[in-house]
Amino acid sequence: RIYTASKLKKQRIVLERQRMIEQERTRISRDMHDTVGSSLTRIVLLSNRVDKEMKGQSICRDDLTPIQHRVSMIEATAREVMSTMDEIIWSLSPKHDTLESLISYVRYFINVMFESAGIQYKINVPESIPEITLSPDFRRNAFLIVKEAVNNIVKHSCASSVSILVS
Repeated sequence: RIYTASKLKKQRIVLERQRMIEQERTRISRDMHDTVGSSLTRIVLLSNRVDKEMKGQSICRDDLTPIQHRVSMIEATAREVMSTMDEIIWSLSPKHDTLESLISYVRYFINVMFESAGIQYKINVPESIPEITLSPDFRRNAFLIVKEAVNNIVKHSCASSVSILVS
């Protein structure tokens, strides 16, 4: 009886620790989304506004070009940071610890990358995806592998069409 009680106590401690970790992951992802995300969105909106206002001004074109270039760089940087932040939030959130969530996020990423690069693509995903729970590290590393492969296709392949099979 003492042995069983001791074993149960250890299991409760482990489960409580896991629950606390998941709560912390949820809090961090929510805080990042609320604070950093809103600030970056504001930067994007402000840079867009400045860019539009400057296009309407009667400033000498030579004076305007460097400013527009800087504003465009600010906007691009903010968008890049927002994208990276979305990846971090996705990787931290416990509700995304499934194979189905990983595949869904990969599909979203592939769509954004290939459409912006003008590459036709087809993704074949099985109709039935097993209900598998993935560790946050595995999920993030698997996504980073796919991300690197997609980036290499976009940058180096000169492909006009890509076919992807998920199995």
